[in-house]
Amino acid sequence: MILDPEASEETPEEINGYIGGKDQFASEDLLPKLTKNYHTEPSIVKLNRMSESELRNIQNFSIYNEYVKLTFEGKTDLTGLDLDEIVVLGHRSVEVYPENCAIPLPEPGRGLNKAATIEFYQWSLPKKYQNNVEAYRSKMEDWANSQNAQFLYYDPDREVLCIRVKDFNLKP
Repeated sequence: MILDPEASEETPEEINGYIGGKDQFASEDLLPKLTKNYHTEPSIVKLNRMSESELRNIQNFSIYNEYVKLTFEGKTDLTGLDLDEIVVLGHRSVEVYPENCAIPLPEPGRGLNKAATIEFYQWSLPKKYQNNVEAYRSKMEDWANSQNAQFLYYDPDREVLCIRVKDFNLKP
């Protein structure tokens, strides 16, 4: 196995088993950009080894950190997306195409402005609801509705709150 492509006359694609055609790696400008301490499914390493056509059809793409997991439903086109600029994941917060984003919010269904499931981690039950989890679930359902989202579940034992959005145009 050759670890230094400069030491070989073969192209990096040939070294890795890709010799042109539909299996050719996507060009660098088409790769999604991610330098933040976030993880993705498929991993960013796998994404960087995909062809352009594969990057245009990522099924149920997820991006996450220790606080939140954002899963986009269906096929997502990741070609050329600057995930660093578009996605902000925080404790009890998610922003997709935030207000200060240099990239404008696309039409619903385009880019990452599409249906997604959001799982918030480390969402502990407030003390005043310790004896009334159902009341807290009801409060979280009302909050989700106010955010133009659908409440899916709250699990106080795992400290997970899960909602679904149809897109990131968050005005009802």
